[in-house]
This record gives sequence, structure tokens and C-alpha cells, in this order.
Amino acid sequence: MSLLILVRHGEPGLKPEDRLAGWLDIPLSRKGIEEALECAVELENIELDFAFASNLIRTQETLFIILSGQKKTGVLVHERVDEEKNSEKTSEQTAWYSYPEKLGKELIPIYSTAALNERYYGKLQGRKKQKMEEKYGAEKLSCWRWDFEPGPPEGESLKAVYERAVPYFEQKSCLQ
Repeated sequence: MSLLILVRHGEPGLKPEDRLAGWLDIPLSRKGIEEALECAVELENIELDFAFASNLIRTQETLFIILSGQKKTGVLVHERVDEEKNSEKTSEQTAWYSYPEKLGKELIPIYSTAALNERYYGKLQGRKKQKMEEKYGAEKLSCWRWDFEPGPPEGESLKAVYERAVPYFEQKSCLQ
């Protein structure tokens, strides 16, 4: 039986209750590292075959902590676009990576992509939540953050995030 395990990154270095992080590429806070360690303990008896991560450092840090709890080595899989097909506007990506074969089952390929990044907050990116509530109103801010549509000014709605993340996983379904 196959499992899909979804894990959100630990707390980022910005105080999450204070700011809208979005695509700000910030590392985990001390609490975020502790959260990742707790997650590693919860997942230690589940055999992972491969992993996906966004391009954001806090996500990758969380994943590497989880893998270390499993005594696994993560290797980023680099994808290249077939130039011939790309010219036809149908880019086929070929996954390739190189690793010492002696690692065997201890090696976990990690597919990293911006398609899995958090939502882009546009004009609200990195701003203090309290200031944005004062400027736009608590109800409007809550709507932008939690409703499927609309998104924040010049940012992404949850629908837009869905529309970029789901096709990525559908494309990768061949990894089963």
C-alpha cells in the first residue's frame, strides 16, 4: 500500500503570528526545528521512498530533519527540460540525478519545485498582519487568507495555488 504524507514546514524565523511570510525565503525558527524533530519521531516507522519540497529553505530544512530521523540521505533531483520538445511549447521534463549506489535504501530522491511553494502574498508579502488588518479590515484580510478566492492584492488565491500544485503532482504520478 502506498501512502501520501503531507507535512507543512515548521515555524519560520519570522514570527508567524506577526507577519505574512509567503515566498519570503527564511529559515526555521528554534520552535520550527523542534516541530520538525517531533514530526521526524512521528514518521520514524514509515518507510519513505521519495519526497517533494518547495523551493523555500524552511520546507527543505523541515524535510532534511525528518529524513535524518530516519537515517536517510536526501538528494535533490534536478530536472532538465528537453530543448527539442520545449521549442514545441510542450516541455517534457526528464528527472536525473547521480548518487553513490552503496547508499541503497538510505537514499531518498527529493523533487524540489516552486510549484509547491506557499501562496504568494503580493502586496502583503512580509507585512505585519496587524497593520494589514488596520489598512484593509480584519474581515477582508481573513477572506484573502482563508477563502478559496479571491487572493490578496497582486497575490495568489488558494485557487491559484491549487492550480499550480495539483498539476505538478499529476505529472509526477508516474513515480508510483
